[in-house]
Amino acid sequence: MHSTAKQQGDFTKTAELTIELLCQNVTVSLASVWTFSSDQQTQSLEAQFGSMMLQDIHRPKRLQDCPRYLHELQTHRYIDAGNTVIDPRLSELANDYFIPLQIHSSLEVGIRINGHLEGVLCLERAQVTSHWHDSEIHLACQMADQLALTLAIKHSYEKEESLSLFRCAAEQSKQISMLVNLHTEKVEYVNQAHSDITGIPREQIIGANLRELSFFKQHGELAEQSLAQIFKGEIVNGEVQFQRADGSHYWIQYVLSQFITERGNHYALVSSVENTGEHNYRSELERLAWRCGLTGLYNRTHFNRVLERTTQGVLLFVDLLGFKRFNDTYGHDNGDSLLIEIAHRIRHFPEFNKAIEIARVGSDEFAVLLTESNDLDYFSHRLYQHLSMPILIGREQIEPKPALAIVDIASVVGTFSPLTCADIAVQYAKKEKAMQFKYSIMLC
Repeated sequence: MHSTAKQQGDFTKTAELTIELLCQNVTVSLASVWTFSSDQQTQSLEAQFGSMMLQDIHRPKRLQDCPRYLHELQTHRYIDAGNTVIDPRLSELANDYFIPLQIHSSLEVGIRINGHLEGVLCLERAQVTSHWHDSEIHLACQMADQLALTLAIKHSYEKEESLSLFRCAAEQSKQISMLVNLHTEKVEYVNQAHSDITGIPREQIIGANLRELSFFKQHGELAEQSLAQIFKGEIVNGEVQFQRADGSHYWIQYVLSQFITERGNHYALVSSVENTGEHNYRSELERLAWRCGLTGLYNRTHFNRVLERTTQGVLLFVDLLGFKRFNDTYGHDNGDSLLIEIAHRIRHFPEFNKAIEIARVGSDEFAVLLTESNDLDYFSHRLYQHLSMPILIGREQIEPKPALAIVDIASVVGTFSPLTCADIAVQYAKKEKAMQFKYSIMLC
């Protein structure tokens, strides 16, 4: 049977033509074609034809209610029952189907693809037949083979359509999709999104060794560690920054996982999306949460979190004398300019190159966390001179008057707050009228 429906994989139309042709060549009361679900739990009617078309009574759709019947079809090519009432192979269908419809003879032929049972072709007679003729069985088996071929073509078309759909979806996606053969360690597929995001032509990636990818070139240690995890079957995810050939930077959030094909080939699926905007937004939120919006230094909240984990080193505290009066006299804009300049001087003070943390911890108060210093007197003297240099604000030349306090953290840890000690010490520094510069060293 060579029909257009079969060539196109139209199984329902082919089933209708098949049973109509059978009814013309074999004496039957009813012919029908049923397909089974992939788990062989249910069956669906595809077509029926004959003198007793069924309206209200059909074969049970739940195949799990008919285990012996299903077993017979799985282990044998067909079931040729001359008497459906007494044939044990069809006993599960007798009471609910054959007896109510007075079907006395049935020929059930399995529809198989590569040995797998996909459905059944049923020929049924109202009269009792001693047996089915070999010619009838042979013709029914031939028709079942044609149905199997049509179903295989349908599955092939559906698979091709699914692959085409998935490929189309992958190509349209803004998310990077990449397939790496873990045996050859070569890239076998990457979608257009990779080129759009990275600026690297797809032709340079497909067929390339995975160690030629930006991940290995720019983050070699992390990439090797991730590859080792994939080979173990683990799922790897993370976020990393890359640099394009033009020098611009972008962030990628990625998920790496291994899968095995039906043929046993091991692949790594790389799914990633550019999240530069999201990353920058999170960074901005972090900046707003932990940094001073005026000076760009860390704020008191962040500085306290660092101090809580610090048991060694030196806390240097800077307070500006008369800042409130200056602010009231010259205005808040000029006051902000003064604070910005003081913050700039502290940040760029040479000895602070290795500072652990620099923060603005109050209106006119700054704090620096340092490792141990051997000559605090010389160090403080230089810092005082650095901060006291005149500042030109508008047309006015201002001479800042800083007060310094230094706290040895090890001497107060677990007993007092280092910032509280620094605040007390700076109050002493403010009262030292006779000193060339005002500072206090607090060793509790």
